[in-house]
Amino acid sequence: MDIHEIIKSAIVNQKEYVGETDIRVAIAESISKCCKEVVSVFYDCPMTYLDHDGNYKRIRVDILTAFNNEIIPIEIKYRTKKKEIHITPNYKVMLCNQMAYDDGGYGFFKDIERIQNIVSAHEDAREGYVIFITNDDKYLSAYPGKSDYYEDFWINEYVLGKNCSETEVLRGTVNGDEKKVTLRGNFKVGDWVSQGDLYWCVASVSKTYTL
Repeated sequence: MDIHEIIKSAIVNQKEYVGETDIRVAIAESISKCCKEVVSVFYDCPMTYLDHDGNYKRIRVDILTAFNNEIIPIEIKYRTKKKEIHITPNYKVMLCNQMAYDDGGYGFFKDIERIQNIVSAHEDAREGYVIFITNDDKYLSAYPGKSDYYEDFWINEYVLGKNCSETEVLRGTVNGDEKKVTLRGNFKVGDWVSQGDLYWCVASVSKTYTL
């Protein structure tokens, strides 16, 4: 599954998105179109796993694909800066200015943790993805040095090659997401890719990566 070609196909078909649900639907439809071997694509699919303390957890993943007796869970995060989108010549919507970059990063890494848990818990889940999409190019910049919290959740540090080979515990954010995120090392964050005014990077989680 070429995840970048799937995302590009989705963006070509619809260049503007007003929310995460739009992107989720577009990517799921692109998977069905681009991957002939995929048998099923599910939205907002319920799944279960055991957490780090051995507790039984029930969650929902944005997209779940099934093919060749395997499942691939996919989570999507969409963060925006202020932008006016014309739906028709006379009707427009305004994207929010979501400038809390530590919140954006926290959501991304929290989803990585969720996909790690699923891949570890299910024999049929050999890999999974977390897609981070934004129209805010500040996510692509170097860490600005604003606070330690921003450094913990600055996505571009991982794109640039920050070590993901060992277990890392990230603390909560300054805006109230206090629960820590435990990353076990079995993920890689690829380079930024762009099309139009959208940018994305993909975290790949796999059983075959070093744990």
